[in-house]
Amino acid sequence: MPESLDLESPLWQFALTLWQDNEMERACLGLQSRGWSVSRLLCVAWLASQGVPPCPEPEQVAQWRQQVTGTLRALRRGLPRESSPAASLRHALAQTEVKAEQLELALAFPALSAHIERCGQLQRADSQLIRAHFYNLAPDRKTLDRDTKGLIDSVIHRVQHHIDQCSGLPS
Repeated sequence: MPESLDLESPLWQFALTLWQDNEMERACLGLQSRGWSVSRLLCVAWLASQGVPPCPEPEQVAQWRQQVTGTLRALRRGLPRESSPAASLRHALAQTEVKAEQLELALAFPALSAHIERCGQLQRADSQLIRAHFYNLAPDRKTLDRDTKGLIDSVIHRVQHHIDQCSGLPS
C-alpha cells in the first residue's frame, strides 16, 4: 500500500456522483450480486467519460479487491439482515466496505491517470463503446442472461446520461 493516495480523486468524485443516482446504484448492486466488480465498472466508466478505452487493471487493485473489499463484503453478507443484534455490526461493516472501495479506487487512480495521459482523448464516449467495454468485464460470459444484460443497459444508460450532462450535450 503506497503511503500517499488521493482518496478524493476525480475518479472517487465521479463514483460518488454516479452512486447518488438510485437507478445506477440498484443496477450496480444487481451486477455485484452476479459477481461483477462495481469498482472496475466505475473505473471503465470514468475512462469512457474521458474518451479513453479501458486499460488492464493493476494487480494490486485486483488483490485489494479480493483480499480486503471482498472479504469485508462476504462478512457483511454473512450476517442475517433480520437480526437486530447484528444490525450495528452489519452497518459498521457496510461503512468499512465503502472505505475499502474508496481505497481500491485510490489505488487504481494513478494507473488510470497515466493511461489517460498516454492515450489522450481518443473519442467521445457513446453507449456502444461503453457497452463493448463493459461486456469485456463480465466475470463469466455464460452468465450474460437477459436480466444481467438489462442491468448492464441500465448502468450504461446512467453513465451515458452523466457523461452527456457533464459535457453539456442533450441526453
